[in-house]
Amino acid sequence: MAVPSFAPPHTVYAGPFWDGVAANELRLPRCTGCGAFQWYPLAGVDHCAGATLEWTSVRAVGTIFTFTVVRRPFLPGSSKADVPITSVLVELDDAPSVRLVGRLTDGFDPVIGTRVSGEFFDNDDRRDLQFTPLGAGEKSSRLNGGSDG
Repeated sequence: MAVPSFAPPHTVYAGPFWDGVAANELRLPRCTGCGAFQWYPLAGVDHCAGATLEWTSVRAVGTIFTFTVVRRPFLPGSSKADVPITSVLVELDDAPSVRLVGRLTDGFDPVIGTRVSGEFFDNDDRRDLQFTPLGAGEKSSRLNGGSDG
C-alpha cells in the first residue's frame, strides 16, 4: 500500500516533533524539572510547577502495545488503494511513559508484544516514520526501495 500523502498539521506544539522527523530523529518533550516525558505535547508542563518542556531525541525502538487495521480510506486524498494500513501503539524504550501512535510497515503481521524499530522514509515532499519488527531489516529494505533513509 502507498502511504497517504497527508501532511500532518505543523502546530506550535507538534512542530518540534515533525522537525525531528525531517531530520531523521524522534524528538519528544521532556520536563526540565523531573525528566519525565510528556506526550502529547502541550504549552507547558502539567505536573511540575514552573518547569518547562525541552525536546529530547530518543531512539525509535519499542514494543507494540496494541494495534488496529484500518480498512477504509479516511485521510484527505486517500483512496481504496491506500488501505489496509496497520496503526500501532508503541511503548518506547527510551520514554517509558510514552505510547506513540505509528504505522507498521506493509507486509508484516501485527502482534502485540513485538519489538519494533522506527524507520524514517521519504513520503512525497516530507519525511515520515513507520515501525518495522526488529530483525526484519532485509525485508524492510526491499519494502522501502532499498533505502532506510
